[in-house]
Amino acid sequence: MAKLRLAFSCLTIIFCGRNNQKTRADDNKTKFRASDTTKYAGLPGTWPRYAICFCALAHYISGCETIAIQSVASHTPMTPKELAAILTALAWPVTSLAILFAFRTRVVALLKKLEESLSIKGIKLKLFGAEIELTPDQADRALNELMQEVVESTHHLSAADIQLFERIYEVRGSLTVQELISDFTRESGEHKQLRKLRDVKLVRPSEGGKWEGIKHPVVTHFAEIFLKLKHESRLCEKSQVSEDYSGGFIRGKN
Repeated sequence: MAKLRLAFSCLTIIFCGRNNQKTRADDNKTKFRASDTTKYAGLPGTWPRYAICFCALAHYISGCETIAIQSVASHTPMTPKELAAILTALAWPVTSLAILFAFRTRVVALLKKLEESLSIKGIKLKLFGAEIELTPDQADRALNELMQEVVESTHHLSAADIQLFERIYEVRGSLTVQELISDFTRESGEHKQLRKLRDVKLVRPSEGGKWEGIKHPVVTHFAEIFLKLKHESRLCEKSQVSEDYSGGFIRGKN
């Protein structure tokens, strides 16, 4: 019975400390923090106090050999040894559930913060002088449609157009149009190729304006991203993708 009384004393400490904290918080004369209240209970902290008392309760209940439980069928009292075995088996599960219940608020808050930090709520874009926000699903659909449009537009490029694009990509803007195409003149076949590549947003003059011999052709940022994505896609699906330059711009085939 002594151990049982000690267990109930632990519970008394918990609730008395809690009531004392509430009373002192309502009192405008004196304000106590959680550490002040735990001094009253004689334990290191508010939540550790609950955990320790629950552990102590489970431990001492498991050792209460003077409690007798009678069977419903036989009305035969259990021996202290049998009772201790049952309570010992139940002690730690009950204690674990009690601790989990005590810390449930903090665990839920932590999981919510983790979920918010790992999820993307939206993507903001500036379009026509205004800022719009797209959800991840909307951004994914818009990107897929844009990529599909670019792929379809490149189907009209010839092998010569693709070869010129690759040369511009390799020199990285270090050569002028005249250096890249020695016999370049406006309205020539090479000039039409540059126009076609510019219309599908693959190349542009770094200086801006119209195509001239002194301009430096460069690959657009979008084309670089497109090439990077296509390269990564080919690496991931190497067994299913083949390159075809004769009828389009790096098409994938099954």
